[in-house]
Amino acid sequence: MLFSCVKESFAQADSGSSNQHIESAQKIPTYRVGMKSITVPAPGDLEETGTDYRVLFEPLAPDSNRLIAAFAPARDIAKLPAGSEDGLARYALLETLRQAEFAEINESVFKQSKELMAQQFGTTVDAPALDVKAVQDELNHKFKAQGGTAEISLDKPVPLGVLFSKADAMGFGMMMSLRSNEKNQKMVAGMALIRAQSRLLYAFVFTRYTGDDSIAWVRTTSEHWADAILKANP
Repeated sequence: MLFSCVKESFAQADSGSSNQHIESAQKIPTYRVGMKSITVPAPGDLEETGTDYRVLFEPLAPDSNRLIAAFAPARDIAKLPAGSEDGLARYALLETLRQAEFAEINESVFKQSKELMAQQFGTTVDAPALDVKAVQDELNHKFKAQGGTAEISLDKPVPLGVLFSKADAMGFGMMMSLRSNEKNQKMVAGMALIRAQSRLLYAFVFTRYTGDDSIAWVRTTSEHWADAILKANP
């Protein structure tokens, strides 16, 4: 549903180019991050959308981050401009922090970053609350700037805690309910903090909640994706 708000902004785009998936993950194995080429395998059964359709996902990245790559089921990629009422049931985003994109992230700095993220997205009672209203306002501002009319309402996320932790990667999970176009939807999200080639990456995976299998998919896909990125960038 969240992505359906993005596609609404592009509903009047040229349909002549919407039926072609110009590029795939196989043709774009690397992405530039802080003057380095980072190899990024696709997560799970998703495929990279390519440069033509990647722009549709940019409103989903916060202003503090830069979108590097976007992934979706192959059967849905060519349909992205037209979209659907319920939006994508599953997708993934790779981002980097703008202010740290060119910074050399050593082991010590990454360890500190993991500790800070654990404080924010962990399940401890003293974890600082996520500013849901700020996230909601930013999303709505971006959608309206691109011609969207639907309002998104976000509920307070439920943290799922640390999904995995290793030297150069750490994953967290959360569940969030959202409302748009008079429809409610619950999403499960996984966020992995990754240090690849001394660059800081954020790898997000999202899936519509249908039961415990949704949480299991996020946990498994998030960790396997982080492992694949690390293996591809020794």
